[in-house]
Parts: sequence; C-alpha cells; structure tokens
Amino acid sequence: MESNILTKDQIGKLTGLNTEAIKFYLVLANQRLEDTLSIKRELEQKAFILFAGYIAAAFALFGLAERSDGLSYWLIGSALFFCAGVVMLFVVINIEKYGVLGRNPEDWLDRQDYLTIKDKHIGHMYAYVLYDLIDDIEMSKRSNSSKVFYLSVAIALGLLSLSPLVIWAVFA
Repeated sequence: MESNILTKDQIGKLTGLNTEAIKFYLVLANQRLEDTLSIKRELEQKAFILFAGYIAAAFALFGLAERSDGLSYWLIGSALFFCAGVVMLFVVINIEKYGVLGRNPEDWLDRQDYLTIKDKHIGHMYAYVLYDLIDDIEMSKRSNSSKVFYLSVAIALGLLSLSPLVIWAVFA
C-alpha cells in the first residue's frame, strides 16, 4: 500500500467524518473492484475458448502423427506445444485470489457494538470498509496481471506449435 494512505488507527482518530462522502467513495471503490472482476471473467472466457481449441488441436495432431510416417515426429512436436499451452491456460483458469464484492454477515454480527453503533461512529465503519477494499482491489489487479501473463504465454505456445511443421517444410 502507498504510504500516503491513512492507516486504520489514523482513521479511528478522525473526527467529523462526512458519512455521505465516504458512502460515495465506497460506491466508487466497489465499482473499481467490479471492473477488475469483469476483466477476470473476460480473461477466463478467452482461456476457456483457447483451452478447448488447444485440446482439440493436440488430439488431432496426435491422431495425425499416428497415421503419418514421415511427419509423425513433427506433428508430435507441434502437439506438445499445444499441450504446454493447455497447462498455461489451466493456470489462467485456476488463479483464484480476488477481492469480493460486499462483506460477509459474520463481519457485522460477531460483535454487538457493530449493531448498536451511533451515528457519530458510522463514518468510521464506512471508512474501515473503504480501507479494506484497497487490498481487495490490489489483489484482484495482481491476479489479473498474472492471468494476462499466462494467457500471453499460452498464445505464444500456440503460435510456436507451427514451428516444427515450418522447420519440416523448410528442410524436407
């Protein structure tokens, strides 16, 4: 976290909090988290589509390699690139560290003082939730970056799957 962000202790010591402004900031922070979660869904959809295509291509190439005499090693090499891409896509699909929208009811129901809080302290409660959203958003952004990296590697492996066949065509 950046050093200029208030800590929870500093938030607790603030007086005269503008509850309406903090509610507005909560809406904005939740929208930012929703953005990262929608990016997650888009990346996973792309990964699922490529995953299915790569598996189909690998099986087809292995099947062709079995029936082909002169090309079998080249086709197997190409299929192995697709298999490596499948592994990368599996990683993309299974990265699960993301923030969540909303809060668990247990967060509010574990202590009575959350339910009996007076108006002058409700701003602090909103500010604490806002503070917690920072970690959720950062965690989600890091996970999306990881997904983009592994998806890019998988696409590169898919492109490299042509290299054994190109090498065969050039040197045959």
